[in-house]
Amino acid sequence: AEGDIVVERALRAGYQMRSVLVDASRTQPLPELLPDVPVYAAGPDLVLKITGMGVHRGCIASFDRRPVPTPAEVLLGAIRVVVLENLTNPTNLGVIARSAVALGADALILDPSCCDPLYRRASRVAMGEVFGLPYAYTGRFPEGLDVVTDAGFALLALTPDPAAESI
Repeated sequence: AEGDIVVERALRAGYQMRSVLVDASRTQPLPELLPDVPVYAAGPDLVLKITGMGVHRGCIASFDRRPVPTPAEVLLGAIRVVVLENLTNPTNLGVIARSAVALGADALILDPSCCDPLYRRASRVAMGEVFGLPYAYTGRFPEGLDVVTDAGFALLALTPDPAAESI
């Protein structure tokens, strides 16, 4: 998780932090919810060597992953679900996840070709919202959509095809 807001949202969502790396020149306090974990400080050159990024956002934290739930578990009790196919760009996934939360979505269902919602860039662009938004992977479409329709959801899709039926 990269940046204070993203780190705080991961902690609020119950992810277990392993350690945090901060900019050695940091003067602001660390996120309030920070557990008792190792805190490492480094200058810009070392941060670049460690992370491969020239931009650090003040802190980067390492968290344990949780097991990914099944689609049935994610859909149970959900009302609005965003279903994604072949979304391989982490920036796009982050924007969609952040927008989905803002619009009241309860979960994400991803086909196997979608990128990881917890990837560093996806979680940063989503401002950490991916940590609190349940997600699951399903099979390839169209068969992978059966679990969604079997759970009682109607499917509405977006496409640039001008011949598509309007929703």
